[in-house]
Amino acid sequence: MKAVLPLRRTIAVTALGFAWLCATGLFWDGVQAVAWGRMFAGYARTESVTVALADTFDASRPCELCRAVGAARDTARHELPNPSNSDRSAPRVLFLAENSLCLMPAVAPAAWPAESTRLLRARTDEVPVPPPRA
Repeated sequence: MKAVLPLRRTIAVTALGFAWLCATGLFWDGVQAVAWGRMFAGYARTESVTVALADTFDASRPCELCRAVGAARDTARHELPNPSNSDRSAPRVLFLAENSLCLMPAVAPAAWPAESTRLLRARTDEVPVPPPRA
């Protein structure tokens, strides 16, 4: 059972990280970097490094993976609402209320019971003192 918990946590953290990458759009940046790496490796086989680098980042010669990333980014832009073009009269969901009433139960502090102090025996003997050291 102990070996299962770290594995579950690792899987959960990995899945959460992947979801965050997809939600922020960084996933497509990673795919684009892979596409550029593949393009550069392909061009560097037949051309010099400077020409291969220039051809890799030439916008007029995208590879299939670059086209797929561009299409996915365009789709994501069109699906997300644009705050400047959104309808201002549309109803909004409020998660916080301005005049929220917070009810907390008040617990009266317990008073020191006077009756129990009368039942305790008072100490009348003296405190023993240790003998002096030589």
